[in-house]
Amino acid sequence: MTQVAQAKKGEEQSQRLVIPAAIIHYKDHIYPVNLLRGVQVGGEGQPEEQLYTNAETLLEYKFGSAIDKLMEKEVPLVGYVRGNGEPWTTEFTS
Repeated sequence: MTQVAQAKKGEEQSQRLVIPAAIIHYKDHIYPVNLLRGVQVGGEGQPEEQLYTNAETLLEYKFGSAIDKLMEKEVPLVGYVRGNGEPWTTEFTS
């Protein structure tokens, strides 16, 4: 994504590559946050500013989720059971 930037009024403008991301650091852990992931880009005719508005609405969730993951002391376990009289095994097919 390219963004036009102007340092001060009257100075020349320059184009710069903008990477919408953040890195959260807590103790000895680092977690990257992609600020555009999950942002719905509209169809044709939608202004580019709408992309930024959509991304802004997700910021609180993304940062909160990243902080939560960094502060986890234990990795949660997820389990599921297959039923209908099937034999128990550790191999599953999707």
